[in-house]
Amino acid sequence: MIPTVIQTNRPTIKIKGVDVTPLIRSISLTESLFEPVLKGSFTSYDTADSRIYQATGALGELNPIEFSFYSMFNDSPEQTIKPQNLLVYKIEPGYTEGISNSYNTGYFASKELFVNQSRMISKYYKGTISDIVQKLCKEISIKCETSSTKGQIKKVLPYDSVFGHIITLSKQARSANNPKNVDFVFYQSIDNKFHFKPISDFKNKGKKWEYKVVQPSPLLSVNDAKYSVLKHSADHFSPIENALNGMYSSEIISFDTTTGDYLSKTHVYSDKKYTKISNKKIVNSEGTFQQIAQSGVAVRRFNKQRFLFDCSEEPAGYDEVGHQDDWVGDRMAVMQTVNQVVLNFVAPGNSNMKVGDIIIFRRPNNEIISQTEGSNFKEKDVFYSGKYMITDITHDLVFKDGVTKDSATASYTIRVRAIKDSKGDEYA
Repeated sequence: MIPTVIQTNRPTIKIKGVDVTPLIRSISLTESLFEPVLKGSFTSYDTADSRIYQATGALGELNPIEFSFYSMFNDSPEQTIKPQNLLVYKIEPGYTEGISNSYNTGYFASKELFVNQSRMISKYYKGTISDIVQKLCKEISIKCETSSTKGQIKKVLPYDSVFGHIITLSKQARSANNPKNVDFVFYQSIDNKFHFKPISDFKNKGKKWEYKVVQPSPLLSVNDAKYSVLKHSADHFSPIENALNGMYSSEIISFDTTTGDYLSKTHVYSDKKYTKISNKKIVNSEGTFQQIAQSGVAVRRFNKQRFLFDCSEEPAGYDEVGHQDDWVGDRMAVMQTVNQVVLNFVAPGNSNMKVGDIIIFRRPNNEIISQTEGSNFKEKDVFYSGKYMITDITHDLVFKDGVTKDSATASYTIRVRAIKDSKGDEYA
């Protein structure tokens, strides 16, 4: 049943206005909260008389690429994805299968990426960060939906690209609605719009999709098949990742923005029990810079943010409003929190899914499938099951040969990266 819900149309693909559909074997498009533009790639057949650059003359320059696609559900097309202003910037020799099957690999991205690279800005700005971002976007003629930020800053932006400035400013931005939201990102959505907003805006939304790990079978309904997980893996679990990177052994260190304290939380997972061993203050940031610098936290954490304190301003280590000590610690703590658990999975194509959507992921505690009639999997893995927020989606289409372009002749799957900041049942 699963293969029937991931078939879709074979889209018409044009490069420099030339229809190259027969030459394309597969195409992918990626939307990410952590990328300022849409990016993608394609593979094309490479034979003696059939090559992309022979058909289009596209080699070593920027060339427009056009295509659109949608997912199918109950034999009906869903939301159509039609990216705009995509440019192929590289075509290179690809891999070879067997003796004669060779392929080229092409890469493309939104036009704004290349405009941004050629438009360098060096100006003085005064105002809220959201206002400055709006002004920067006008420099390269793009419209950006921005969430209002708190506080005005005075800043000389050195000679750099527009996107480079915006990404730097996103790390310093605080939401006007809730100043504790310091998790701003700048990205282009699948509907070709640019956004400057905090991740927290997405976290407040309700569940939109529910995916579960199931065993394919003839009894699987179409709806279950569509929202089933074909493959899955975990990217990392935060305490283990931190220990491997040598940042702070097995602890999770958080920063309390209301008190200015760094807190140590040690977590243990054993015998289906997930407990918090401690939640103690490590160092009070109201102390002098010398005390903080000599603390265990400083050794493990502050060496990764050398400019958090500037002793030249005041003996306590604080400098004027808007400088690094006002945002670096908060930003790092928040971004580490949302990455407590990172999940990757492949699922049937869904053109309605967007980054920022909230999903429920259910993984059975025991994935060995029993042949016994009536087996149930109500007991789930409390570690990886729960509420996640989608940060990256890659839409993958692989085409079949020998059929018309209007037939359901492309297999369509999505590769999803999702994050969560807590254990499944306790907080999610």
